[in-house]
Amino acid sequence: MYLTGRKLKVTSIKEPLKILVAEAKIPFPTKYDWDSFFRDAKQMNEMKSGERPDTVHFQNLPTEWFCNKGSKVPSMSLFRRIWGIYGEIRCVDIPMLDPYRHKMKPSIAGVKTFTFNHDLVFEAYVQFKEYLSFVKLMDSLRKSFLLLKKDGKCWVAAIKVSSGSEFRHKV
Repeated sequence: MYLTGRKLKVTSIKEPLKILVAEAKIPFPTKYDWDSFFRDAKQMNEMKSGERPDTVHFQNLPTEWFCNKGSKVPSMSLFRRIWGIYGEIRCVDIPMLDPYRHKMKPSIAGVKTFTFNHDLVFEAYVQFKEYLSFVKLMDSLRKSFLLLKKDGKCWVAAIKVSSGSEFRHKV
């Protein structure tokens, strides 16, 4: 941390400011967070899919990275193939691909249908058949970014990942 202890002079302040640098905590759910949410929810049964931690909610995924050649929308099959390496997938939901989602009331649809960068990024939900697959994916994405290597160039995307419990809690 080369900046720690350095001083910075600001014209409107008499004393120089001392700089302190620390690592920021990434807002990423822990195993304890998702386990406690589902354990403490009285109306949920961990033996049923969707009522245990098994769904990953992705936000800010670059649309272009998940499209087939010549397409401008994410591919459901490509998305399944990418995340399927962690285990068998029960269901994938990409709201922007649903032709009826924008016609639903926001309280029913559960997602916002408009953002300024609507075509650039998208959100998706992946539900696994097994809890262990969910855990493997969540553990592998902790403190990670997505990386795309193409034509000798690399791009990085910071995405938001949650355990789906936040979504269920709000609806």
